[in-house]
Amino acid sequence: MKKDNKHSTNDTQSCEKNKKIRLLLFTLFIIIFLWCIIFIMQNLVLEKISSTKNQMLIELYEQNINTQDSTEETGMQLQELLKINPEFIGWLNIGETKLPVVRTNNNTKYLDMDFYGNKDKRGTVFMDFRNNPEFINETQMLYGHNYNYSKEMFYEVEKLKKSDYATKYPFINFNTIYGNRSYVLCTVFVTDIDENSKDYFDYHNLFLNTDNKEKQKFIDEIKKRALLLSNIDFNTQDSLILFSTCGYEFSTQRIVAVAKLISDEELKTLSPNYSHNPNAKMPFLWELLYK
Repeated sequence: MKKDNKHSTNDTQSCEKNKKIRLLLFTLFIIIFLWCIIFIMQNLVLEKISSTKNQMLIELYEQNINTQDSTEETGMQLQELLKINPEFIGWLNIGETKLPVVRTNNNTKYLDMDFYGNKDKRGTVFMDFRNNPEFINETQMLYGHNYNYSKEMFYEVEKLKKSDYATKYPFINFNTIYGNRSYVLCTVFVTDIDENSKDYFDYHNLFLNTDNKEKQKFIDEIKKRALLLSNIDFNTQDSLILFSTCGYEFSTQRIVAVAKLISDEELKTLSPNYSHNPNAKMPFLWELLYK
């Protein structure tokens, strides 16, 4: 009888212990669940705020462009945006997206700062600080985050990888404080910025080369990686602009759209068309993932 009592006591203790473990696990589950809900709601709110802010900027920009005297210089038309942010250099229309562009003395400030100077992980599209926005003859570089879940910022660059989308939106407008510029998409490429990768392409530094031979090497490397084939060619004599963003297949992936400056006449007469390039040179990690 004593043995039975002992077993009964042990069973009771074991049962109580299991109840405590289940209660602890349930409590932990509730905490994680609530944290996930708060995180999702917070991101939805921030996304809505960001979208509202950008819409306000779009309306301000379009209002100023539409109401200003057509003979007035572009720089004067953009004064209201310059008042908000003195580092503003131009307004970008790419694909279905409209965005302000800034430039400062480094390539980090606007990675997590919005146009108004507030902390925002979406950041602001910015020009490489080594570029001079006034010089249209140098190859220029713009950077922006790729928010594919909310289709914000430079998500457009990822969309331009598709030939049908590129054919639908081949022209890019960059209305800067130094003048209104029109570009046509040449191609899009994917690369790896890991210096230890087999096919590392240092495009974010090589674009600064002004020597014709080095510039030709740079263009040749882009053409090897071109995801799009088109009737739009580009060479060392063209004024190029690159739009760089991150990809999601691997952490060091970058997607870059390349466009060239065109005249108003070319804007009216060009009929760009694009097709998929099956022989594009892809990063080694991409090959591992998909082949």
